Amino acid sequence: MNAPAPFDVSSLIPWYLNGTLSEAERAQVEAFLRDSPDAEPQLQMWRAVQLEARAQVPPQMGVDLGWQRLRRDLKRERGGSMQMWRIAVAASVLMIFGLQMAILLRQDMGSRYQPLSGTAAIPEDAWRVQVRFADSAAVSDINALLLRFDARLIDGPSSLGIYELALPRAAAANAQVLRAQLTAEPLLLQVVVLP
Repeated sequence: MNAPAPFDVSSLIPWYLNGTLSEAERAQVEAFLRDSPDAEPQLQMWRAVQLEARAQVPPQMGVDLGWQRLRRDLKRERGGSMQMWRIAVAASVLMIFGLQMAILLRQDMGSRYQPLSGTAAIPEDAWRVQVRFADSAAVSDINALLLRFDARLIDGPSSLGIYELALPRAAAANAQVLRAQLTAEPLLLQVVVLP
């Protein structure tokens, strides 16, 4: 591992001339100026730089002019850009309003859609029955059972494997009879007739 390069005290001379060094740093620079033969030319060079910098236009004047120019430009742009923002916002509001009206009118004029599953698709004269099929039940066996009872699959499977069926009320006189008929089927492990 390389040792760090020794610190060059002469690099602190500009700050020494400005009076911005700490006491310890100032003492180091003064010792360097007393003991080093190269110190005097460096000190003279940095004094010349300092005098030349002070003779030039103060940097704050240029900064102030820059800020004034920026403020003027911002005021000029703000008027135009605010007008553009107002127009853009008004156009957006009108477009949103128009789209909402179009959607509302289309809903009133268009046909009503109903889902293929769920309670909206169940006829009023039907039994709703929740069932769970045996794991070994084939799709063809389930289809045959649904055809035999004139049932429709309206929902499922749930996370527990439960399906909901709609069966015509003519299939059974009451819920107990229907439950007994469905429980007799070997493909059905669970049967619940919903009110």
